[in-house]
This record gives sequence, C-alpha cells and structure tokens, in this order.
Amino acid sequence: MGRRRRERIGGPVSQARGVCLATGVVVFFRTWVVYRVEGEDYRMPMSLSFILIAFFIWIGENVGTLLGAWRYPNQEGAWELVHWGKLSSWFLLVLISVLIVAELKRMKSGLGGKGMFPAKM
Repeated sequence: MGRRRRERIGGPVSQARGVCLATGVVVFFRTWVVYRVEGEDYRMPMSLSFILIAFFIWIGENVGTLLGAWRYPNQEGAWELVHWGKLSSWFLLVLISVLIVAELKRMKSGLGGKGMFPAKM
C-alpha cells in the first residue's frame, strides 16, 4: 500500500523563523561582546550571548509555569517543560531588541548615515 505522509509541523512561519535564526547567527558570527568582571575584561561571541540570554529567559518561563504564574494549554493536566522551540522565539526577541536599541542610540547620538530606520525630518 501507499506510504503514510508525514504532516509538516509549523509550516511557513516555522521556516521563516529558521531563516531568521540562521541569518542572525551568521550576521553576528564575527561580532564580540566585551564585558568586565572585577576589573578584568572578557569577550564572548555575540551570537553566544543571544543564545545564553534566550536560555535563561526560557528557564525563567519554566519556573513561572511551575509556580503557577501562568499555564500553557498543554500544562493544564500536569506541569511539563515549556517546549524547546520557544528558545528560538526568545533568541529572536533578544536579537530584535538589541538591533532596535542600537539603532535608536545611533540616531540619538547623531552619528552619520541613514541607518536601518532613517529619521523623518
């Protein structure tokens, strides 16, 4: 008989998210964040910092659902971990937030160029 056809999970939105994630990692691959701890400078790839921030937000989301601050539909019967797929959502949120703040700071400081979002005059 015929083979059973697998359904695609997520569809075009999931595919677009994957493209955005890959693009974000590639664009920021050679970018470093420099931070200071007790007077000593350290550096970390920006993509890794986005991943770590997304991971800790995901941990916080799990703690929030465990303590009953809110529940997702799949947690009504019993608590379970928030799906790993949410990490990509948090990664993209961090990426977009950093881009918006960087652009607004650039515009406010009066640096040259039009940037991503040209100011209307």
